[in-house]
Amino acid sequence: PASAAGRPIPGPDPALLETGRHGALPRIGADGRTSIRAYAREFDRRDTRPRVGIIVSDIGLSATQTDDAIRRLPPAVALALSPYAVRPGQAAERARERGMETLIAIPMEPAGYPTNDPGDRALLTGRPMAENLDLLDWSLSRAQGYVGAIGAIGGMRGERFAALPDAIGAVQDVLF
Repeated sequence: PASAAGRPIPGPDPALLETGRHGALPRIGADGRTSIRAYAREFDRRDTRPRVGIIVSDIGLSATQTDDAIRRLPPAVALALSPYAVRPGQAAERARERGMETLIAIPMEPAGYPTNDPGDRALLTGRPMAENLDLLDWSLSRAQGYVGAIGAIGGMRGERFAALPDAIGAVQDVLF
């Protein structure tokens, strides 16, 4: 509803976090609560009109662009935090204060790799799965209190990694 516009989203709930090798990771709470339920932006479920989701990526890489996005975009726009950001948790906190949902971006091997380089901590088809899962944990631990994850970094969608059923299946097993 219009009254929910700009309503803050709660901060990270310790009951929905567990300690991982790289820091706090999301988990399903003992009561069955999930991140999407805990940190989702409110909306009027009675409104049956079609919805379009808009996600702005690469949040946290540029302080100026991050500040502009959080300050100027409407709260209904979701922000995908780059795991490569210096302080993605601070950007997530400011976005939640404005009532904006956040996601964590997972860098994955895109088409055209290595020319299209998703960064040194990307999930790659040539890496052992154990190493990719460790890198996934690193990405997921970079911030807390996000509604979910997205496999996109800038213009790269990770389609080469996602095209391998065993590789993307292992990632989905961690996320679900």
